[in-house]
Amino acid sequence: MRKSCFVVGLLLTVFLSLTIIENANAIPTFARKYRTSCTTCHIGFNRLNPFGSAYRLNGYQIPQGQETVYVKEEPVSLGAPAWKRVWPDGVWPGMMPQAIPLSMMVHQRLIWNESARTRDVPEVDFDFPHEWELFVGGDLGDMISFFGEFVLYEDGKVEGVQRIFAQFNDLLTGPFDFLPEDALNLKVGKFDIAADPFHSATRRTLNKYLPSDYTVGDASFSLRNLQKGFEANGIINSRWRYALGLVDSAGDDNSSSEKDRYWRLAYKFGGMAFDGKNEDLEEELKQTNNWVDNSLTVGTFGYVGKEAISGATNDFTRLGGDVHLQWKNLDLSAAWVFGDDDDPGGTGTGVNSRGWFTQAEYVFYPWLIGSFRYESLDYTDATNDVTKLVPSIAIYARANVRIILEGAIYPDGEDGSNSVLADLAILF
Repeated sequence: MRKSCFVVGLLLTVFLSLTIIENANAIPTFARKYRTSCTTCHIGFNRLNPFGSAYRLNGYQIPQGQETVYVKEEPVSLGAPAWKRVWPDGVWPGMMPQAIPLSMMVHQRLIWNESARTRDVPEVDFDFPHEWELFVGGDLGDMISFFGEFVLYEDGKVEGVQRIFAQFNDLLTGPFDFLPEDALNLKVGKFDIAADPFHSATRRTLNKYLPSDYTVGDASFSLRNLQKGFEANGIINSRWRYALGLVDSAGDDNSSSEKDRYWRLAYKFGGMAFDGKNEDLEEELKQTNNWVDNSLTVGTFGYVGKEAISGATNDFTRLGGDVHLQWKNLDLSAAWVFGDDDDPGGTGTGVNSRGWFTQAEYVFYPWLIGSFRYESLDYTDATNDVTKLVPSIAIYARANVRIILEGAIYPDGEDGSNSVLADLAILF
C-alpha cells in the first residue's frame, strides 16, 4: 500500500510541478523524401501538427499543389506527362518512389504493476522489445497514395498486417472538372476508421483512450478497431471535413454479408485550414515552432453495426462528439461517446454505455511535452464502471527518438491496477 501511494504521489507531483512552469502517421520515409526533420509534420511523433494533418489528408503530399517544389528524392516517372492529353486512348501517367519507402519502429518498455503479485505476473517487467513494426508509405503520383503497417514482433509473436490501404485522391476532379479539389477521396483496404477521432496512429500517450478502446459484454467491437472496407472522405471549402465508411461487420470471425456504416463531420475555426491552403509556404519547410495553431475544431461521429455473439446477433450503435482547442503551447481536447448494444452477451439483454475523456497537453520545449488525461466509462449493467487518470511526460532526445514516462491511476481501486510505463521508441 505504501509503495502504491508513493508511486501515485510521485506521478501527480511531477505533473503538477510541470503545470506551473510558464510559457500525428510518423514514418521517416516521408522525412527522407523531402530531406527534412520529423518535426516538420509532428509535435514529436506520433502527434501531427497542423501542417502534418494537412499533408496526411492531401494523400501524403505537400498541400497547395506544391509537391514537386519540395521533393528532394525524385520519383521514377511511369509515362510522359503528354499522355494525359490523349486519355482515354492511353494509360494515365504516374510515378513511383525512387527508393523502397520502408521505415521501422522499435519499442523497448519497462512496466511496473501494482497488483502484479495477485495476478501472477512480474511486478517489474522488462518488456524488451515491446514491439517491432515495419511501415511503408508514399504516393504514386498526384492522385494515388498508400500506407501500410506490419508488426514483426509483439507479445512474443508475429502479429502480421495491421493497416494496409490505398487512397484515390481528388476523384471527379482534374480531367473531369466535376468537383473541386479535395472534395472526394476514396480509401480502400484495412485502416483506422474516421469515426474514431482520436485513433491510435496519432496519439502520444501509451495508454489508449477509453471512449475509443472499450468493448461491451462479449462483443469485440471498439471504435479503435482496424476495419476492412471503403471510406469516402474529403474537405469542403477548406474548413469542413467529412467521411463516410462501409466496412465488414465487427468481429474477426464474422462471415456475415452484412456491412457496418459510419460517418464523421468536423469544422475548424481559425488556424490552418484542413487543406492547408490558407498558409504561405516558405522556400524551406518549417521545422520548428510550427505547433501553434490558435484554433477550435468541433466534430461529431457515429457508427452503426452488428456482431455475431454466441449464436445471437448484437445490433449496436455509437454516437459521439469531440472538441479540440489549440492556443499557443496549450492543447485541450475532449470527446464523449454514447453506446447502445441490444445483445452484447448473447442473452437477449441490452446494455447502454457512456464514455468520455478530457486531456490537456503542453509544449514546454519542442523536446519536452507533458499531458494529463481524465477519463471515465459507465455501463447500465453489472459491468464495473471505470475512472482513470493518465499523467504522461514525453522527452524527444532526437526527432526520431522518444522516451515516455506515463502512469495509469485508478482512484477507485476496483477499476483497475495502477501502473507505470517507461517506453523508448526509435524510428528509422
